Amino acid sequence: MKQRNRELRELASRLTSVAEEERRRLSRELHDSIGQNLVALTMDMKAIRDSLAAESETAARSRLGEALNYLQETTGYIRHLMAELRPPDLDDYGLAAALRWYANLFSQRTEAAVLVECDLEAQRLPPEIETAFFRIAQEALTNVARHALANRVELALQFLTDSVRLTVVDNGVGFDPGAVPRPPGAKAGWGLITMRERAEGIGGRLRVESAPGKGTRVSVELKRGPDADSSLAG
Repeated sequence: MKQRNRELRELASRLTSVAEEERRRLSRELHDSIGQNLVALTMDMKAIRDSLAAESETAARSRLGEALNYLQETTGYIRHLMAELRPPDLDDYGLAAALRWYANLFSQRTEAAVLVECDLEAQRLPPEIETAFFRIAQEALTNVARHALANRVELALQFLTDSVRLTVVDNGVGFDPGAVPRPPGAKAGWGLITMRERAEGIGGRLRVESAPGKGTRVSVELKRGPDADSSLAG
């Protein structure tokens, strides 16, 4: 049974890696083809609009302005989709930068204040670790937006003596973890399952603490040192 469980965890880890690589590929393709074409088209349409004489306020000029607005909205949507698939900051600047970017995006969408504290500004973790931590934070914030009715969230990334810890705390309505609606045959909600699998896939441990009216605290901790994953030993 232990061997079987280990094989299942390894399979889940490989599937996660494949999914992340596919996200990265799609994001690059959107940027290199659709994204660049939309930018070029926007510039051309602006040039056409500006070349029309100011005194010729015709239906054509009005319709061109409307088309330009739709194009700019589409461009913004494509950029958002690329970032959701695989935020460039995660690959270029690391986990701390990606968390700050997503927290700002989340705050704009929900109007909830998000306080971010990161100890890893100048340090990088292995790519698979950074990806797992980012996706767990993303899922936790998604749950906040869907269920918590919170107006404040605290997100912390700490590099401790023997571990790395990510914590997401909200001041929302909270819930009873033992009474979470469950998919058939599952032991927890899909969001919790996803976060737990991501944590276990990198050798970490997920904890969810909540109570009605008390908000929710989600944390994932990954041990480091001689007895931990060699990629985090130090």
